Amino acid sequence: SSGINAEYGGYIGNTNRTGWNKDATEQFGPDLVAGCQEMARGDYEKATAALARSVPGLIKVIHGSKSQKSVFSVLLARCAVVSGSGVEEAMEHLEWVRKDNKVGSLAPLQQRLWNKLSKHHHHDKK
Repeated sequence: SSGINAEYGGYIGNTNRTGWNKDATEQFGPDLVAGCQEMARGDYEKATAALARSVPGLIKVIHGSKSQKSVFSVLLARCAVVSGSGVEEAMEHLEWVRKDNKVGSLAPLQQRLWNKLSKHHHHDKK
């Protein structure tokens, strides 16, 4: 995380910043950025691990619409589908999203990812 902080000009660790945004950035930003970088490199297993450390907490504290926040959930789920790792964590997170959104089902893209995660999950249980 210190490498990411330096890469972004010390923004994450800047002590002059205050408030919830600073707190969220410091707590979840390094793993979120690392996960996105690993995804871009094609290392979906590392991406899943980093995103699983950041996304569930991040979407509970950031502002924005459900659709805006769902982008992070979709990234986590997609990386888990591609890597086959972190499947259970991604499924738990999507279930939390569904309940938090107070809806009976996931959005169509999230549902498609859930279905793919379920196939991995059932295959792993055998």
